[in-house]
Amino acid sequence: MRIDNIRIEQTSECARLAATVTWENRARAQGDLYFATPPEYADALSARADVFLPAFGLLATWYGEARLKIEGSVCPLLFEGVGANLRFLRAKEGWPRPLPAIEVKLDRTALPRCPGERTGLFLSRGIDSLFELRRNLDLVPRQHPFAIQDLLHVQGAGFPEDPNFRLGSRALEDITCKFAAITADTGISMIPILSNLRQIAAVHTPHFARFWQDHFHKAAIASVAHAFGGRLSRIIMASGCEAWAKAPTLSDLPHNYNSSTLQVTHFASFSRFEKTRMISEWPVGRDNILVCTKRSSSNCGKCLKCLWARTALAALGKESEAFDIGEVDPWVIRRLALITPSYFVHDYDTLLAPLRAAGRLDLVAAVEELLAWAGPWDTWRDGLISDLSSCLPAGARFVLVDDSALQLNGLAEDRRAIPFLERDGRYWGSPPDDATAIAELERLRGDEAGFLAVAWSSAWWFDTYPRWSAYLRERFPRILENPRVTVFDLRRAAERSTAA
Repeated sequence: MRIDNIRIEQTSECARLAATVTWENRARAQGDLYFATPPEYADALSARADVFLPAFGLLATWYGEARLKIEGSVCPLLFEGVGANLRFLRAKEGWPRPLPAIEVKLDRTALPRCPGERTGLFLSRGIDSLFELRRNLDLVPRQHPFAIQDLLHVQGAGFPEDPNFRLGSRALEDITCKFAAITADTGISMIPILSNLRQIAAVHTPHFARFWQDHFHKAAIASVAHAFGGRLSRIIMASGCEAWAKAPTLSDLPHNYNSSTLQVTHFASFSRFEKTRMISEWPVGRDNILVCTKRSSSNCGKCLKCLWARTALAALGKESEAFDIGEVDPWVIRRLALITPSYFVHDYDTLLAPLRAAGRLDLVAAVEELLAWAGPWDTWRDGLISDLSSCLPAGARFVLVDDSALQLNGLAEDRRAIPFLERDGRYWGSPPDDATAIAELERLRGDEAGFLAVAWSSAWWFDTYPRWSAYLRERFPRILENPRVTVFDLRRAAERSTAA
């Protein structure tokens, strides 16, 4: 892999740092990577090779490139840190293949930091980043070098990705508008950023979503932070809950992306409930929580993370305008399937004591029932794989509705699962409405998808998209329905239409 032609470009709509990415061992087209921001932040952009080493060091390793050659020179501290993370990744994943050779000059000069000490925070409006912002405001004097002076939000290098954004001033303005209440309340500037890093990085493989979440996400935003090295001397990355210490991933080691000019800071010492308690006392933060795993710009109120936040607020006796769905319904909690048990079991377990203290025994019972799902997760997934292997013919192409959660690696290779929604062969999030779900289903049918399977972990789709659900049930026969999966035969309706 080669990274070259590094340059800063500027138009009336945006300034952008760009570079050409060439794959050498994978059959992928050459293309340009970019980080774009409003013109007033053009001076913040840095064209140093440091920008590209964190993200593309991991990508070259993940995709088996023999080398990573970057134009320019990098800080030796960053070079050593990235190397340590790559060795950690290979050991954790048990890869027998060698690491790629990193071919880049080391900058042995003592580079000064950018003028003045300036600290930034990546802000997503999730619990973790809102907590980091509120705690910094409460603890750190505004004249202190560690006081946050810039908020950064990047679209296109995060998780999940909004499929509707397009490069241009309107997209940058939209980001600024989403954070207007927070910036007005705190007096801290927002730097909106657009990138195509996730588009370049993603290839639809069974493990890519987990690789992104566990290992690559922090490397990606470390590259974004280095891209703004002309302005920032320090960047704060929000951490998850303290449960990470039981099974650390690269997302827990972002300090290895430090350089002589940029310090990466990452804390992990508070539970998610403790963080939510602090945010609940901050009205603007509480009303701007965005935790949804199904939508990119609002909360559905029904997914695992939405329900956790709503239940935590209920335990704290607080309400949030971020959720316009009313009281938490214990029945909805009971219907949830645990999508990532090792993560959510810990988080939901922390709600039991405060719910009891608040007298919400109805929610206690519902959470306890939900936690019981953690044990049979692997058993249910293995059963679903067996179900699909037995009911789908050899060579079948089928649409899989599972919110990219199950990673069905046990299916025979001649049965191909198509994620839903899908774009360029990879998962693209849940649909915004019934009409989109129906249109996308018909598009995939036209592309010869013969079946559709809805996994138990995504059974909420039937309630959330009632027109789509009715469309399926009225037009296509169910060839399998059990607690694990519902499978529809998409070929039958096509045959009847042809006969008609």
